[in-house]
Amino acid sequence: MRLNRLVMALTCTGLFAACGTDSVTVDETADALESVQGDFCAFRAQADACRVTFEACVAVEGADLEGCRTALHACLPPPPPRPERGGHCPGMGDGGGMREPPPFGAPPPPRHGGRPGGRHPPIVQPDPAAVQACRAALAACQAADAADLTCRETERACVREAFRAAFEAACADATQLCTTLPAEACTRLTQRCAEGVDGRLDAEGGVCAPPPPVVP
Repeated sequence: MRLNRLVMALTCTGLFAACGTDSVTVDETADALESVQGDFCAFRAQADACRVTFEACVAVEGADLEGCRTALHACLPPPPPRPERGGHCPGMGDGGGMREPPPFGAPPPPRHGGRPGGRHPPIVQPDPAAVQACRAALAACQAADAADLTCRETERACVREAFRAAFEAACADATQLCTTLPAEACTRLTQRCAEGVDGRLDAEGGVCAPPPPVVP
């Protein structure tokens, strides 16, 4: 009888880790992917509005090119905030003390951000340092020729790559979890990953559309 109880406890704990935690992580990642699609669309729209203003500024005869450039950099949106992950060791509480062991047969306690089994929340926002590097390259390019519009196009592509890299890294992590889950648990994640970080942009890239419905 005691052996049977042990087997049942281990089985339940395994199912909790494989089905409960992983499916929650996949759902959270799908939510985060939808969010960053909207964030990227809004970021792109704001940055493009700054670019239009800049291009009109430098097109004026006798324009103050340095003033136009300064106004552009002041206008461009800052990198989106990116959550930091905690640095606690497994089994450690927020205060740094060891946790009490859970009762026999109970699911593992929350760790690392309150998630069972120690999984971190997904981070889908771009690395702020990558976006800042794009801005630094823009400043260096414009220092040589403030009216060179290709500098802005290069920066635009660079920022998109920072968003895309974070988006696809989150997709890759969650897709790996999907190998342990039923296919229907990953339908929304699979669809969002297929859309890519540009999923909320319209055909012209200027309007943020709502997320399309999930296709079963």
